Amino acid sequence: MRRVLQRGADRLLYGGRGDPVALAAELGRRLQRTDPEGGLAAALEVLRDGLAVTGTGVRFQGGWPEESTVGTLEEVTRDIRLVWHGEPVGRLLIGPPGARRLPAAHNERVITALTPYVADAAHAVRLVGALRRSRERIVTTREEERRRLRRDLHDGLGQSLSGMAMSINAARLSLRGLPRDGRTHAR
Repeated sequence: MRRVLQRGADRLLYGGRGDPVALAAELGRRLQRTDPEGGLAAALEVLRDGLAVTGTGVRFQGGWPEESTVGTLEEVTRDIRLVWHGEPVGRLLIGPPGARRLPAAHNERVITALTPYVADAAHAVRLVGALRRSRERIVTTREEERRRLRRDLHDGLGQSLSGMAMSINAARLSLRGLPRDGRTHAR
């Protein structure tokens, strides 16, 4: 009963855009339709609109990627730790309130409802980045291995084959000087 009354009060006070449950449902739909990087932008946009702030962003743990922001985030009024299944992902940055100011209790409900989605999206962006870097390392390593094999074939096997060819030619030349019976036994 409390939840129903809370949702009704939220809808009356803040409209459809301010209802934390509606925002979470909208964000869930948007996350299903986008790639990880677009999903993080969608999560930050929904959070910015739901809180009526000037901007939102994520500063990633470990410095890569550095930061992802939506809106204007010149000043950070809230800095919230993002955790994905016990693993720190980064920090959620929230800018100052915009023209439409909402009560702090409303903001806390919206933040509580949407922060897990932002953490999931930020984790997905980090995974995609790690996958790209890993793929780049694999391609680089493969190219280095190909170059090394070419050098080895050129320097090692090429010289060995040249030496064998010269030995065979020398053997042929020495066989020409042998009598006919010696050539048949030498083969």
